[in-house]
Amino acid sequence: MTDKTRILVCVKCRNSGDPKGPIEERMGSHLYREMLAAAAGANDVAIEPLECFKVCSRPVTIALSAAGKWTQMYGDFRLGSASEILEAARHYARMANGIVPKEEQSPALKLAQIARLPPG
Repeated sequence: MTDKTRILVCVKCRNSGDPKGPIEERMGSHLYREMLAAAAGANDVAIEPLECFKVCSRPVTIALSAAGKWTQMYGDFRLGSASEILEAARHYARMANGIVPKEEQSPALKLAQIARLPPG
């Protein structure tokens, strides 16, 4: 088991009007690669691709997860969001149970929250 916070990025996410082309060309894949670059050399997070959260109305969907913590799901991330996502992941890591109090969440994250799932 790892102490790292996992950042799961849906690589299949695309805007509703975008073509269904190859996964590598979709907005989710682009954000995933942006996240990898932004976290290069970081030892506190693991960026992982996921091939569908089934939250297609909220692209790009991500989740923050860690051993023994609640998993937090967020949507509506665009390219250029890597630093905001990393900041949120590091705040999540500081919470013993993975639940960041609403008053400590950025306004963007409050609006982006989709769900939270109990530790499993």
